[in-house]
Amino acid sequence: MGERKKQWLLFIGLGTSTFGDFIYLVAINVFIWRLTDSAAAVAGLWIMSPLAPSSPNFGPARSSTVSTNAGS
Repeated sequence: MGERKKQWLLFIGLGTSTFGDFIYLVAINVFIWRLTDSAAAVAGLWIMSPLAPSSPNFGPARSSTVSTNAGS
């Protein structure tokens, strides 16, 4: 595959991803607006979204390892 074709595929993929992010942003705002009928809730979504990645996980602890009872 030519180098130029690879660059165009990357460019088109990036554009598609950015467009999808925009559609998601609009959809989540409309969803919250219809769910609550509150502009404050939509504003809260905009305020909380930058803070979400830095918040700790308060859910149940998950282990990525599998334990077995092989020696008993």
